[in-house]
Amino acid sequence: MLCIAFFVCLIVVLRRRKTGTTIVVPLAVLALSLVRAALLFTTVVILISTFKKLGGVPAENKQAVLSTGIDEAMQYVQFGAFAEFPLLIGAWVLDGVLRKRRRSVAQLAPTGSRCATHADSIATHICSRCGAFMCSVCGTVDGLCGTCLARGA
Repeated sequence: MLCIAFFVCLIVVLRRRKTGTTIVVPLAVLALSLVRAALLFTTVVILISTFKKLGGVPAENKQAVLSTGIDEAMQYVQFGAFAEFPLLIGAWVLDGVLRKRRRSVAQLAPTGSRCATHADSIATHICSRCGAFMCSVCGTVDGLCGTCLARGA
């Protein structure tokens, strides 16, 4: 399951990089899936070492050794469960802030470039999402061209 989440996030990161959108949330999910895998591995290692210890322990102490080992292993699981949700919410908020900031900045077009929609007009700005050149008629609402506005970017 962790491998699937890892590869899905990797694909989303690559697609977002290609389109120029922020990659904060997919990177956060990717990082958290790696952390979760490390915590799961640690939990399994602790449980295995606990079961190995049971071989040399008298019968009356086995329950205490087993409960101590399980308690130690569960601390890693609990840490992962409690830390993951706030980190994902923080990444989601940061992603929204970065998207708004990026949209609001329309860069100036290079001298002599032409508008993608109106070929006879000189471009004044560049769409912050797709990179298309825009003239003064196309406008720069949120730094997006008409096509990106229509898509609801």
